[in-house]
Amino acid sequence: MDRNAVFQAFAGELAEMIVERIKLRAEKRLYTVQEAAAYLACSEEQLDNYVKSGKLRRTMTDRRPRYDLGNLDRFVDSARLAGRR
Repeated sequence: MDRNAVFQAFAGELAEMIVERIKLRAEKRLYTVQEAAAYLACSEEQLDNYVKSGKLRRTMTDRRPRYDLGNLDRFVDSARLAGRR
């Protein structure tokens, strides 16, 4: 396989992954406590600590906590940027 064919195969796979991620984001915006903890790879208790410390915001719907995907992504981005210092 030449380099061009390898690049084309890689680009095709990457494009498919991007499309799937966009579809997922369009389908679901609010996550439960369990889903948000899994998304951040932390415990539910740690998620609650992030909220109490003001590092992460949650939304209450029908008196149940939900986590907006945008807030989760911003939290991850801020943690990543803080790690660069």
